[in-house]
Amino acid sequence: MAKKSEKTKTTKAPKKKTNSRKPKAAPATKTAAAPEEATWQRRLGQEMAALLLLGLAVFFFLALGSHTPLDPQGFMAVGKATAVHNVAGKGGALLAAYFIWGLGLASFLLPVMLLGLTWQSHNEGLDNLGWPQTVSGLGVLLAAAGLLSLGWPAVRWGGGLIYGGGILGKFIARIFVSAFNPSGAALALGVALIIGVMGATRLSFVGLMALLGQMLRSAWALIWPREEEEFPEAPPYTPRRPKIGRRIVTQSGTQTGGEAEVPVMTPSVSAQPTLTPAP
Repeated sequence: MAKKSEKTKTTKAPKKKTNSRKPKAAPATKTAAAPEEATWQRRLGQEMAALLLLGLAVFFFLALGSHTPLDPQGFMAVGKATAVHNVAGKGGALLAAYFIWGLGLASFLLPVMLLGLTWQSHNEGLDNLGWPQTVSGLGVLLAAAGLLSLGWPAVRWGGGLIYGGGILGKFIARIFVSAFNPSGAALALGVALIIGVMGATRLSFVGLMALLGQMLRSAWALIWPREEEEFPEAPPYTPRRPKIGRRIVTQSGTQTGGEAEVPVMTPSVSAQPTLTPAP
């Protein structure tokens, strides 16, 4: 048993398993979506909407500007009338009658808002027009109507009398006056009007005032240019290495750094001591 042939144990390195599977192809990286360029169809739609809004703005301006209480008021009365004084015809007379009755002189803000929408549609489209901007525009109309009712309760217009802020403005002014008195009502409605304008136009009044100030400064500089003072050129800066040393006090003065002159003290020749003879 002892002479049994000992089997040499050879350590074989473990065979690496070859991966017969083909490597998966790396997923194609998605390129960032390029910003949507305005195609000719989109641009055509923007211009058509802008043209339509411009026509509506001009129509509302003509209808409101030529409104007169002498024209028949109401749908049935306008339909039965043979002619009206309004430049925009029966349709303009009907729309002007309802808007003047409801909002008073604040209805003249409608053509201005339509012009703003025309500009927005021509430049960037109406896709970004959301409910906050719409609510802000409605707030501008109501706040303006309330302020007009506070300042001008009744106005002579076209041979008759109309409410300055219409029925809605009169109702809003009555509520605010009962809650805040006339001065407080005017302040609250004025703040609401400013906030509504900022929300509708997305305009910051602080930025607007800064822009106006910059424009005024530029105009002032063009009218009265200021002469620039010419200063002499400064000599080139040459950094100096600081001297390292200690302060040494000499007879001639104080010397800093480097090797100082060491004073040599010698006895004076003129002052010699006299010898006295011993007694």
